[in-house]
Amino acid sequence: MTWPVAPAAHADVRFSGVVGEGWTPLGSETLGRQTTARWAGAVSGEGLVVTLLTGATADGDLAGWLDLPMAVTGVDPQTVPVSGAGEVVTWGEAPDFLTVPDADQQLARSGLVRFVPHERARPELLRGYVLLARRGDVAWKVAYSLSSAVLPGASADEVDLNDHARARELFGPLRLG
Repeated sequence: MTWPVAPAAHADVRFSGVVGEGWTPLGSETLGRQTTARWAGAVSGEGLVVTLLTGATADGDLAGWLDLPMAVTGVDPQTVPVSGAGEVVTWGEAPDFLTVPDADQQLARSGLVRFVPHERARPELLRGYVLLARRGDVAWKVAYSLSSAVLPGASADEVDLNDHARARELFGPLRLG
């Protein structure tokens, strides 16, 4: 079964790939050496956030770029398309399909987050997929958040057949640079 997707690209963050059909581009913002572009999905909290960092170095801490904000706020604001509060249910190594070719360095994380968008009080259960990659002096943080089709504690097979199947559709055509 395939999940409907649409092409997406953003020159400011040197990204091309796909998003869920009907997802809306929210524009981009630059702060210092980081430029971030966002797309919002149909479900609040669902979407794509791509951040480009210039001036990256081989000895830079890719993991810290993600892990530090999560330790402080519960959810890295550069991994969800809308503001809100989150609580990590599970988080760790990502499935093997979270890769990008020709990266000098890459790291992937995945997990389940209970997310409460500021515009309403009902939490959403989101499956987050984050790929951190560096090529030369440029690094990317590519974060898809998807409404989870499975509850916490589901078997690995259930997660693979439901949530990971959608994520594979999104990460397959991913191009950075």
